[in-house]
Amino acid sequence: SSGINAEWPLRPGVYNEDPTLNLSPPKPFLPTLRRDRCFLVFVIPSLPDHVQRRELMRATSLNTSAWQSFAETEEHFKTIKVMFIIGQVEGEEYSAAFLQELEEHDDIFISEALLEEPTVLKYKVLWGMKRSLYLYQYDYLVKTDDDILVNLPGLVQHLVPLPRHMLYTGACHRAYGRIHYSKIHYPSWHYCSGGGYVLSRDLVQEMDKLPQHVHKVQFRPEDAYTGWLVYNVNKYSNYTVRPETRPNVLNLRGIYRCGPFKHWFYHYMVQPAKVKALFARMHLNATIECEM
Repeated sequence: SSGINAEWPLRPGVYNEDPTLNLSPPKPFLPTLRRDRCFLVFVIPSLPDHVQRRELMRATSLNTSAWQSFAETEEHFKTIKVMFIIGQVEGEEYSAAFLQELEEHDDIFISEALLEEPTVLKYKVLWGMKRSLYLYQYDYLVKTDDDILVNLPGLVQHLVPLPRHMLYTGACHRAYGRIHYSKIHYPSWHYCSGGGYVLSRDLVQEMDKLPQHVHKVQFRPEDAYTGWLVYNVNKYSNYTVRPETRPNVLNLRGIYRCGPFKHWFYHYMVQPAKVKALFARMHLNATIECEM
């Protein structure tokens, strides 16, 4: 059977064509759903032609059985779900490679409500967050990109002792805002880099509840958009969630000859041989320095 996940019956279009930005499922969908239990849900925006990137992630960092350093980890903390979020491509046919991938995997979610274009990335992430709440019962949502190698044991090790309450963490020393679009003025807020950040499930639930005029914005950056949603959770629900910067979260250097591999997320240039070589060094033990 096809790996395409069934779409909610939404009006097609991005926010320029659909002012309501109606990304929520119909209410009758709720009572009959049985959610799978897991520790982490990965929301990863992608494109149809990024088949090789997704295959690399499945074969390496998101393959829990491939990590030797996971041997002593409790089974619950090794349970993950992966959601590759893809929008609708207008006027193009899917490639044979992508169609074959859909037949073989059940981790691809196509939103027919969102057309692939430069401003839609933030809404793909929001759509993935909303859908995750209805499909999975999880502790944390992890947003990352399809050109990131995830140090899964290192990430899990750091998250296990953290509170499951109103958590927003990553590389969060960035500020955005104090901008004007047309007659709209945006204040300033802090956010975590989109290469990899973590949200507790209860915070995702509060972000889902925000009104449509908060969800619909005119600025583009996806990671700043998540920070905007957290900022508004505080504003509307009287929480005091702050982006918590953790050491060794995101490594963007692109050169990783040797360990110790202490970061949670590693950016790479999507070269399969180099990715596999890096993973071969990391998976033996992600915290021990390897030989030169």
